[in-house]
Amino acid sequence: MRYIGKQPPATPSSFTAVADGVISDGDPTVINANGTVAKVFESFTDTVPPTLGSNASGLPSAGGGYPSATATNGSDTVIHVFAGTSGYASVIAGTVGSGNATPSYGSETTLQSEALYSVAGAIYIGSNKWVISYSYGSSKKLVLRVVSVSGTTVSLGSDVDFSGAQHSAIAHDTTEDQFMVVWRNISSSNRLDGAVFTVSGTTVSYSSSNNTTIESDSVLDGNNSIGLSYDTNADRFVVIYANTDTGSGSNIYARVINNANKSLTIGSRTTVVGSPGGNGDNTSIAYENINKKHLITYQKRNPDASDDYRGNGRVATVTASNNSIAFGTEAPITVVGASYNDGRIAADNTNGKILLAYRIYNSGTENGLVQVATISGTDVSFATSVVFQSGDTRANSIASFGDGRAVVFGHPTAWVSRTTTYGVPSANLTSENFIGFSDGGYASGADASVFLSGSITKSQSSLTAGQQYFVQGDGTLATTADSISVIAGTAISATELIVKG
Repeated sequence: MRYIGKQPPATPSSFTAVADGVISDGDPTVINANGTVAKVFESFTDTVPPTLGSNASGLPSAGGGYPSATATNGSDTVIHVFAGTSGYASVIAGTVGSGNATPSYGSETTLQSEALYSVAGAIYIGSNKWVISYSYGSSKKLVLRVVSVSGTTVSLGSDVDFSGAQHSAIAHDTTEDQFMVVWRNISSSNRLDGAVFTVSGTTVSYSSSNNTTIESDSVLDGNNSIGLSYDTNADRFVVIYANTDTGSGSNIYARVINNANKSLTIGSRTTVVGSPGGNGDNTSIAYENINKKHLITYQKRNPDASDDYRGNGRVATVTASNNSIAFGTEAPITVVGASYNDGRIAADNTNGKILLAYRIYNSGTENGLVQVATISGTDVSFATSVVFQSGDTRANSIASFGDGRAVVFGHPTAWVSRTTTYGVPSANLTSENFIGFSDGGYASGADASVFLSGSITKSQSSLTAGQQYFVQGDGTLATTADSISVIAGTAISATELIVKG
């Protein structure tokens, strides 16, 4: 085509500016007010100590004798599984607003009209559904079931149960989309057994043929004596448990478990903390996906002071190739003389934090505390704690919404539920400053080239051709908009995308 007169200007395919921070090839990129460019990222500012909202009203006053479990949907809904009215196994759901809004709960739903024995856990699986597990009754029946929530109303799926399962833990293999439960088998010399099951809709599919013995020695009979987590990086489960060592406390052990579609390969037994000193009560584990590490917390007796049961934690790293696990340096949670009890932990995998809820006894004073842990390498640090409830607060549990808010739950004389804010996330992405994708990897201060609108970036992965993608606040791409809607472009292959196509 010929033009008479001046030709129209060509749209530039790239732009070069000084990099503000390290930028990798293919990173979504924004332009700053000073003309520099930076990759899209999300930062997190800690709130130290965490702040607390008011206690929720209308919670049951009865129960409270055994561990509880708390889990959120990552948005605005939280559930608790606990010993409720008459000590029965119960569940309750609530909604939580922004900031430190007071949770608002619906009616308590009885899971079983028999006394709760222990709670293994609650796992959110999407579409406002959770998988829960708990033990109840004199025969210690272990129950697996799905609960659904609409608003604050709970609906129960059919339950799968089997007897002789005391003290248990549950985790979700997100690679296989299967779940694992482990338990103290009181019908077989108190050994540690495990099984993998699946969920479809609100139906749990479990078969005893999938049961596997993980530890043949007797496992400790104690609250929170077993923990289980799933490592998304290594594609492995990690189980922790305690074996009684009469007269000097307990040994706390860990094993790595590889699940290949319900066929389990068990790694060797590795000591987390040995006796004298280790105490199997109050043991918990959580996997933190940002740093790709596990945190194990536990109570450890000071052999020189009979009333000193200090809280400690250590980081664990899994090597998938040989199903092994290694530990970082032990770090104290509580000070000397302050006994750590009724502890549970949960991860915020959006912001790389682990939350702790526990009871502390120090010189005659008891309180329920919330604390935040941060993993760095193979070390862990614990920030300043806050008292969420005065008194002998037991059956504690906590869960994060992934946005700096969490809900803590416990029972001093009646059930307590409070929102806590432990940090504020913020992104450098706005509705106007996204300009394209980096055309290479650049050091901070280097001249960085950015593919602009109409160009094709070829350094992406796992895209679907013909699908429109949006830039997320954390710098990833998704097929739905984040809280700020920013179109990245349209994919033309698994690795290529037309910028703002």
